[in-house]
Amino acid sequence: MAKSKQQNLWNTLIGFAGAGLGFVNQVVLMGRLFSPEELGLTRILFQAATLYAQFIVFGSNNLTIRFFPGLRDQTQGKARLFQVGFIILLVGLFSSSILLWLFQENLLGVYAERSELFVQYAVWTLPMALGFAAFQWLGSWTHVLQKSVFESRLKEVWLRLLITLAISLYAFGGLDWDSFVSVYSLIPLIVCIPLIVFAYRHDLFKKLQPISLKEFRTFLNFSFYNVLSRTSGFITLTIDVLIIGSLVGLNGVAVYSIGTYIVSFVVIPSRALQKVAFPKIAHYWAETDLSSIQKLYRNTSVGLFFWSGSLFVGGYFFAPVLISYLGSEYELLLPVFLAFGLGRMVEMITSINRGILRNSPIFKYETLFTLLFAASMIVCDLLFIPLWGSEVPLEGIVGAAWGSALSITLFNTLLSGLLYRRYKLSPFSKKHTYLLAWFITWIMVLTPVAIFDLEWKNALLRSVLFGFSTLALFAVLHKKSDNRSWLSLSN
Repeated sequence: MAKSKQQNLWNTLIGFAGAGLGFVNQVVLMGRLFSPEELGLTRILFQAATLYAQFIVFGSNNLTIRFFPGLRDQTQGKARLFQVGFIILLVGLFSSSILLWLFQENLLGVYAERSELFVQYAVWTLPMALGFAAFQWLGSWTHVLQKSVFESRLKEVWLRLLITLAISLYAFGGLDWDSFVSVYSLIPLIVCIPLIVFAYRHDLFKKLQPISLKEFRTFLNFSFYNVLSRTSGFITLTIDVLIIGSLVGLNGVAVYSIGTYIVSFVVIPSRALQKVAFPKIAHYWAETDLSSIQKLYRNTSVGLFFWSGSLFVGGYFFAPVLISYLGSEYELLLPVFLAFGLGRMVEMITSINRGILRNSPIFKYETLFTLLFAASMIVCDLLFIPLWGSEVPLEGIVGAAWGSALSITLFNTLLSGLLYRRYKLSPFSKKHTYLLAWFITWIMVLTPVAIFDLEWKNALLRSVLFGFSTLALFAVLHKKSDNRSWLSLSN
């Protein structure tokens, strides 16, 4: 247990470090050195590869986690499972490559008019997707062997450092644009090399073991069901950028990607929380301890509203500084941040509802709601992007942000509504009202502040003042023992 807590702490710290490096790469470096169209290309390549990778990996990563406990004590059990995972990865690569080859003209035709640069470099999606898929499968072995910190360092730090190196080489003339795109696309494969060494050192590359057709069919059925659910989840993370690329263009992708990336800082507390809270939820369900689930649900909801809400309001004040740094081409960054961020705030308030449902007797509803979530994202994007961009196409990205916010709200309303109907579990309390009043008050007080002639200086001042007010509120609340549980996101 102590080892698990230590890994969670390190994973959280590494996650924050990775987010910081990602901000430097995407906003500070790419946002300044690349044109919006070039930045948009890097983002759409990344998102397209991320989605394609789910078809290649074909659930082999979750297969490792699901079946490892039952095979680890058997002779050659680990090597057999490693062998099965590799075969399923090849099945995913082969089948998805055939589908991509059959429909490549249709897929690229969608981007021919507004994202010609993506059509030109689309081939580099393939090695990047293969790298992501291999990393997910090999990385799952670090989880089951309790070495997840090693995988986190590679994913969050070293991958981003290699991207920083590639950007630097391009900036100083060491790489031309074509060479940069090729190196950028090959980085995920390069980061897989330490994981291959890891697998070899843990004796996973042993002599091939015989596998019965019946056993392999069991593994394959699990992978097929898993890839359906997992791909639906990844569609909700990538579809905005892909549709914007086809309907608006790469300039829109660039602005939208930076706006939503800033929102990703808002959800960092939730990602750190899930690693600790979800195992607790599973334990409480095993004991049918609904009172402890309710207490954890409410405390984490209030805590996330405080921390994520503070980051959201702080981002609202700080956004004009980024717009001043990046240039007028990114002026829609703020409305994208606000719309998309409001959707994520609904997700933060409903906190661990997904973990509660996933570990409950009615867990199958999560897959159904995830499929509905993905479908609603696609429908909203196809409706809202043309609606907002009817006069100025670039403004369609604001419609995409509102569409995402609506879909996120619908998804979490379904989850939380089902939990309340079946188990009378609710995340809400009076503290939410007090915190909402706190945030609204500071927005009304600080927004008119304009001491300096330059707006970015005023924005920076507002950010600093709000930051100090948040720290002061935390200090006051922390003095009372009843508040410490939700401030620390615990039960």
